[in-house]
Amino acid sequence: MESLPVILTVKFYRTNMGNEPVRDWLAELPRESRRLIGTDIKTARQRKARL
Repeated sequence: MESLPVILTVKFYRTNMGNEPVRDWLAELPRESRRLIGTDIKTARQRKARL
């Protein structure tokens, strides 16, 4: 399967103290939930150009 080019850069919010609350929240989720969210982020990064 041919991989699609990355169109959208994904960055997590970072506080002035350097904390990344969204990344911390994701790390607390069950493994399968993290995998599904990661798949969705990857899809969004690659499909933005098609919209």
